[in-house]
Amino acid sequence: MNKGANMARVLELLANVEILGFDLASAEKAGAFAADLVAKGETIGVRDCMIAGIAIRYDEVLFTRNTRHFSKIPGLQHEPW
Repeated sequence: MNKGANMARVLELLANVEILGFDLASAEKAGAFAADLVAKGETIGVRDCMIAGIAIRYDEVLFTRNTRHFSKIPGLQHEPW
């Protein structure tokens, strides 16, 4: 496939993808998750807390290969990928 065809396929894919933003509500949830985990002596990393915050804020299921980390977030719907 050539560069033009690849670009067309990527643009077609992106036209059908909704990008969920990391807004204040997502940030508040992420901060609460991080604080709760630290209080328990656990961590999953700031980026994973941010991802969980976005998924919960928008009431979406998170598909991930890292179910070990995301299973520590109460209320997060997640599925193995």
